[in-house]
Amino acid sequence: MFFQERKPKGKLLLTDCSVADVINLRVLKNTCVLIEDGIIKKIGQTSEFSSVDAQRFSINGKTLTPGLIDAHVHLCLSAKPDCHLTINTQSTQQLLNTLKENQQLNIDAGVTTIRDLGSPLEMLSLMSELEKDDITFPSVMASGPVLTVKDGHAVFIGVIAGMSNAANLIKAAAEKGSTLVKIIGTGGNLSPNTDTKGCQYSDEEFSFIVNEARRAGFFVACHAHAASAIDQCLQFGVRSIEHGSYMTEDQLPKFITAGAYWVPTNCPGRMIKSLSEAAQDRVDRRRANLKKAIALGVPLAAGTDAGIGGVPHGSLAHELDEFIDAGMSPIQALRTASLQNAVMMGIESKKGSIDEGKDADLLVFDGDITNNKFSFHNPLMVIKAGSIVKNSLNGRQT
Repeated sequence: MFFQERKPKGKLLLTDCSVADVINLRVLKNTCVLIEDGIIKKIGQTSEFSSVDAQRFSINGKTLTPGLIDAHVHLCLSAKPDCHLTINTQSTQQLLNTLKENQQLNIDAGVTTIRDLGSPLEMLSLMSELEKDDITFPSVMASGPVLTVKDGHAVFIGVIAGMSNAANLIKAAAEKGSTLVKIIGTGGNLSPNTDTKGCQYSDEEFSFIVNEARRAGFFVACHAHAASAIDQCLQFGVRSIEHGSYMTEDQLPKFITAGAYWVPTNCPGRMIKSLSEAAQDRVDRRRANLKKAIALGVPLAAGTDAGIGGVPHGSLAHELDEFIDAGMSPIQALRTASLQNAVMMGIESKKGSIDEGKDADLLVFDGDITNNKFSFHNPLMVIKAGSIVKNSLNGRQT
């Protein structure tokens, strides 16, 4: 994982918190959280901390949540119109500037952990270099270049992969720091000559590549719009299915039995004003299926597709708005963008909830999270691994 926490030494005590417990979907009022050396040391009532020697900060009864996790971003893309078309012409310095700007946008918005699902191999090296600087940025799990086919979708951030070279491509990305594999199962909107309703790989090719990734110890994320590609994912052990636009209703329960997660990425439909008719149809289908998935208890994960034209980084609150519109309560939406994402990514021992022993990635929001009008936009405070990196809260510090 890139941008590993620089956990500060010392103790920080947050008092008078309304803690969002995403495990039990409840709020713990009048609670204190003690952070020691960047880790959540203890959670309890005020009387338990009367003799603790720590820097104290009153949250004034506001809502304390886990840091948000965006499960689908592209740190190499700037969100400018058609930015994907120029990615391979950018200098190293331009890529580095984009990486810095996107990381800053994410941390300011309360996104403390990221799953980067597709960037040039050079971006992995830039992450390694940038994390040496004394800057607090979101932690990143990265796939490196996506695996696609000749003339297929996402070649602008991908490599041509088949049964003859998949293992070597996965190994090369892993040596640069990748920790998962992204395969492109269908065409996509940003590659207009590709087919979103058909598979890019045969069953034999697809299963071979997935097995190579799993043999290397990696989870697999798959870009898949077509129902036939979703079937491949469910059959051959993909961890997460991205987009899933043409999913059929009978496929939804299969996610539960397959142990797969759906990342609908409805955020672009909320933020891009001029979607094509086909793209709008895909968003509408995902929105309809999201309501059904919530009712069925399908494993869901929150991701934005941030970086593509029209979707800036730091937009995860808009995706949570989509989950709430589809029937989730705010705290259920929060769990999807925190604990559930952490479990999907295999990092739940350190991330995703406010628990003793976990990294102190924490946010403070105004308002009551049990109110359906609660907003995840503009956190008042962002704490990353015990360091306060943003604070517009008028709390009492002693």
